[in-house]
Amino acid sequence: AKADESPIGKVVAVRGNVEAIDDMDNRRRLVLKDPVYVSDTVETGSGRIQLMFRDNTLVSLGRITTAKIAAYAWEPDKDNAAMTLDVKEGGFRVMGGAITRKAPENFKTNTPSGTIGIRGSMYAGLVRANTLSVIFQGGKGIYVQNDIGRVDIETPGFGTVVNNPEKPPSPPEKMSGEELTAFENLTARSSEVK
Repeated sequence: AKADESPIGKVVAVRGNVEAIDDMDNRRRLVLKDPVYVSDTVETGSGRIQLMFRDNTLVSLGRITTAKIAAYAWEPDKDNAAMTLDVKEGGFRVMGGAITRKAPENFKTNTPSGTIGIRGSMYAGLVRANTLSVIFQGGKGIYVQNDIGRVDIETPGFGTVVNNPEKPPSPPEKMSGEELTAFENLTARSSEVK
């Protein structure tokens, strides 16, 4: 991070060796309470991490996950609230904070196969190769969109799968117990990890 940048969030839980790479390609290991900055890329390897952002958005990343904080803006008295998370691969859970209430249209999670938008909600996703799976976990709803199509999901426990960027998101359907377990295992809070 550059000297003039202020932190946009901090590490609230971490397990294992998780690294952040800034836009100058400098790597640093993330430990509890460490700051994170805009344009940091977080690589979990065999570890897991939970980040709390200034607007109280909580992002959990599972093992073998690479995610970049591509954009972040939050000043309680200004209107430029925004957050963009680019997940290249792996598992993630997002609990939207104040930005999702103030400017939900500016809160996005991008993946190779599609973009997830939020309306003050909680969701989890998994990116494996070209496939994106998303489950809506609570709140007002989410949408998953790419160049081919879009689905809106408003029922907790329902999700969608995008098999590759050339296919539209599948119609929302209830996630099976097996799929739910995969999400739970991925983004378990580090305090629960033995």
